[in-house]
Amino acid sequence: MNRKIIILVVLLVMVSAACSQTDSVLKKSDTMELDTLSEAEIWSEPHIVTSKYKKGIEVSMSEGGIKFHVNGNDSYVYKFYERDTYENVTIEAEINNMGVNNNGIAFVCQANEDRTEWVEIRVSNQGRYDLYHFDEERRDEYQNPYEDLMRFGRTDAFHPVKNNLIKVTCDSNTYTLYVNDELVFESEAAVIEGQGGVGVGVLAYDELPVSIVFESIKVSKP
Repeated sequence: MNRKIIILVVLLVMVSAACSQTDSVLKKSDTMELDTLSEAEIWSEPHIVTSKYKKGIEVSMSEGGIKFHVNGNDSYVYKFYERDTYENVTIEAEINNMGVNNNGIAFVCQANEDRTEWVEIRVSNQGRYDLYHFDEERRDEYQNPYEDLMRFGRTDAFHPVKNNLIKVTCDSNTYTLYVNDELVFESEAAVIEGQGGVGVGVLAYDELPVSIVFESIKVSKP
């Protein structure tokens, strides 16, 4: 009788240990899933559209995000998400500004495979926002590759000295920008179809350094 009880207790301990290990694996997996957007291998190498001083560009994976440090005038630099593509997408990130306020913070969607064309929603720590269609072929024709899709605007929702939560959605031909949970604009523009590359970027103009961290990046379907 005692032997049966001992065997039963041992079996219960073994089952409990197995369940504990399974829970541990699941929790680890969930954590890894939450952290994947800060893994270096799922982001492209820096994609530089232009720069007067490329050696002044540093892009690194910080804890939980991507850090752009730019110390060269007229520098436009991006990183693209390489795990998947989304013809319709929502991109969210908390923006930590560690440099000057005269900057450009870019969210890219509907990029083609060779990254020569995309739609870009851009904001700055001065509260300006824009919607662009980037087309590399325009530059080959001595034109500005960034085509305005709407007249620029300004918003008071952007905090110049605090972290800002930015959310953009590209849903077919409708483009939406939220800043700190406040709707800033919703605009329609029939530009690109059937392409789904996603990225983020930073633009430095004539004030330096521009230093931006994209924290807690989330990419999902709208």
